[in-house]
Amino acid sequence: ENFQRSYQTKMQNLEEQKRNMENAISVDGVKMLEELKTKIDGFLATYNKEKGYSYIFSTSNSLNVLFYKDSTYNITNEVVEGLNKAYNNSAQKK
Repeated sequence: ENFQRSYQTKMQNLEEQKRNMENAISVDGVKMLEELKTKIDGFLATYNKEKGYSYIFSTSNSLNVLFYKDSTYNITNEVVEGLNKAYNNSAQKK
């Protein structure tokens, strides 16, 4: 009986630790995505001062915002290069 109680208590503690760790990972993931979005938005605001686009759309395989896109106006590579440069500059400062 004592063993059974001890075992159940330990299992409950493990389940609680598991939930806490899952929540912490989830919170960290959301925070990272928010930081990434803030960096991308900041870069695009600066980038667009020079380029003067009316709209800059985002597309992905899982969520298509556009049904058709003309690759002539695809600035993805420029944006990725700019973001990488900004990241490398901030990493060197640390």
